[in-house]
Amino acid sequence: MLLLLLIPLVCFGLTLRQAEELALKNFYTVKKERALLKASAAKIKEAKAKLLPSFTFSFGTYRTRAQTYALELPFFNAELTFLRSSFWRVRALLTQPLLSPVALASVKLKEATLKRREGRLELTKSELRLRVRRAYFKALVLQARLKTLEAQKERLSEHLRRVKALYEEGVVPFKDVLETRVALSRVESALAYHEASYLNALELLSFYAGVKVKRVEPPPPPKLEGTPLNHPSLRLLRAALEELERSKELVEASFLPELTAYALLERTDESPLLPKNRYYLALELRWLLFNGGTRLARLEALSRRREALLNELKKTEEELLLRARALRREAEALKLRVESARERLEEALEHYRLAVEKYRHGLAVNAEVLDAEAYVTEAQETLRVARLNYLLKLYELAEVLGR
Repeated sequence: MLLLLLIPLVCFGLTLRQAEELALKNFYTVKKERALLKASAAKIKEAKAKLLPSFTFSFGTYRTRAQTYALELPFFNAELTFLRSSFWRVRALLTQPLLSPVALASVKLKEATLKRREGRLELTKSELRLRVRRAYFKALVLQARLKTLEAQKERLSEHLRRVKALYEEGVVPFKDVLETRVALSRVESALAYHEASYLNALELLSFYAGVKVKRVEPPPPPKLEGTPLNHPSLRLLRAALEELERSKELVEASFLPELTAYALLERTDESPLLPKNRYYLALELRWLLFNGGTRLARLEALSRRREALLNELKKTEEELLLRARALRREAEALKLRVESARERLEEALEHYRLAVEKYRHGLAVNAEVLDAEAYVTEAQETLRVARLNYLLKLYELAEVLGR
């Protein structure tokens, strides 16, 4: 079933949205972060399990030196055995934490770690999405250049037929035929080179998407919504700050009292004088009062790390705001460049048409036609590349805005 779903993608190309979705689903770095996220979720369960009762069963056989006492009375002599040289022991121990600040703080820390992992996954997706977009637009630019070169080849081939016909009629010299052939040969060489580059770009895109990509299509403009302050990198830093706060709580909790209840059932034949079955219930209070200054050192280290993260958060916020403003200005400049390139293409096409008409009537030389054709090719490529660069800049801006 999955193969049938992928066949249209392989045969008919891939849109930018499909490429992003496939990359976010199949690429290795995203899979790695998802696995680490699941591991963090499992650690939360592990931390919560420490608040539940635990049951331990043990069985052992022992050999030791027997402990006896000789009792001598006027009418009675006996040897009392307090500890046999060989005996067995069976124990069942039930432990229930009643008050455990460390376990509770550990659960909160694991939950904060899970949020940080979620932030890392979102940042990985955002970075991968941007890489896919750049690879996709690189393929689009090379595809546009191929279309421009193919159109140029078609124009030069048509002009070569026209020049040959005029040469056979004796209107133009053979030099015009040679000049046109050389120009056509250069275009064919450039076409072969850009075809190889285009295939390499498609191969890179296939690497990200996980399927064979054979064609790309210009995407629609993105929706420019959101704010740089909601970027995944900032969410990750905020989650890291929260994790530091939970780490601080864990350090402080290690110096709070803990209360644990125990229930022990034991059966042994170590002494004939003592009962074989024993049991006891116990409440144990533990309180770490001094640890050589470790608590203060840990809190100091966490405070310094928090200060460093706050500075990193502030720097990242300012960088994202600066980048958003710069991308908006660059997008506006590229939009104007597209309008200018469109006007230039119209002028180049009109100039080429006039040059061909003049050449047919003997009012222009072949070099003028070839120059006019080169102007058309340059104007077409400039317009196509400017449009794609403008779209790419919009998608880069969308990424900064958290989309």
